[in-house]
Amino acid sequence: MALTWIEFKGQRILHNDFRGMTEDEMIRQLDEEIAQLRAERGTSRMLVDVTEAGAGQRFMAAAKGKAKEIDALVDRQAIVGVDGLKGILLRAYNALGGGTLKPFDSETAAKEYLAS
Repeated sequence: MALTWIEFKGQRILHNDFRGMTEDEMIRQLDEEIAQLRAERGTSRMLVDVTEAGAGQRFMAAAKGKAKEIDALVDRQAIVGVDGLKGILLRAYNALGGGTLKPFDSETAAKEYLAS
């Protein structure tokens, strides 16, 4: 449950780990994510993990409201831990909010995509 920079195959990636967080914690971390992305020069790549996270309607509304700003700060995004209702919410987020989160079944597959 943290926001950290990782290195994978020479690519610096912001790892936004929402695992096990409540919706309120996720909303606070979303704001921190944007602050860290703004502090970087140029665009970044980001890996989001929502495994067993409490993403609900309030979080999705907050994420949708910040989608354009996030998309301007990242050139590639991947997400893991999306299943069931989260999958439906992700499709809605990408369709309605203009999000570009690409879902993956594993963190390794997501990192490979981000490093390519």
